[in-house]
Amino acid sequence: MLGFGEHEVDTLRDLITKPHGMVLVTGPTGSGKSTTLYSLLNEVKRQNPHIITVEDPVEYAMDGVEQIQISNVKGYTFAEALRHILRHDPDVIMVGEIRDLETAQIANKAALTGHLMLSTLHTNDAISSVTRLIDMGVEPFLLSSTLLGAMAQRLVRVICEECKEVDTIDTKLRQTLGVSDDEIFYRGRGCPTCSQSGYRGRVAVCEIFTVTPEIQQLIHANKGEQAIREALHKAGMTTLFEDALELAREGRTTLEEAYKVRTVG
Repeated sequence: MLGFGEHEVDTLRDLITKPHGMVLVTGPTGSGKSTTLYSLLNEVKRQNPHIITVEDPVEYAMDGVEQIQISNVKGYTFAEALRHILRHDPDVIMVGEIRDLETAQIANKAALTGHLMLSTLHTNDAISSVTRLIDMGVEPFLLSSTLLGAMAQRLVRVICEECKEVDTIDTKLRQTLGVSDDEIFYRGRGCPTCSQSGYRGRVAVCEIFTVTPEIQQLIHANKGEQAIREALHKAGMTTLFEDALELAREGRTTLEEAYKVRTVG
């Protein structure tokens, strides 16, 4: 599923088998959030639940799923569509994006009252999804009761196998990224196969966390992003950069691509 690692896939599958609560996928435009949401829906479909989506626009048609597109109906917002579909008692709801407080509040209340809610946010990393929703105006006590987990993702370019070679890494960059002088990294020299770019295709990197009792308490008390980040670090969460760096160590992407993830995220 999804092209992620075994741990990430297992975590996501565990989250979406919950009977109710909210699961968020975050990242900038073009990071593959919608593709991930559709993959999650395909997993959920195996249990034959009643699924309704609210999208702007509908990007992929899905059999067995009621899909509502709001962009072609003037004045029909995500919030209004959510109110409408809740009357039809779906088991699973997918909202293309939480853009405002009204949508966020309805989504959280739906997650609290027996629905599994899947949606996206524009944040740099998974942990920022908590502060983004609270900054929107969602009450911390409500969010702590509904949020099951969040995942952030990026797409990094894959080195072309036809022209792959050992890369010479600047000492300063190694020091900045915390990699030793004896670690070997690769790059694509550029060839006709990759149109001289050195890359061919893209692969997702991600970070994911689940809301444990400790994280739930931190959210409820509105302790802030740094406190949550420290708790998840102690628990061993792999960050976006760490995931990208591991791909660079495996020779699948370049250290430059990993650096971009670090500077953006």
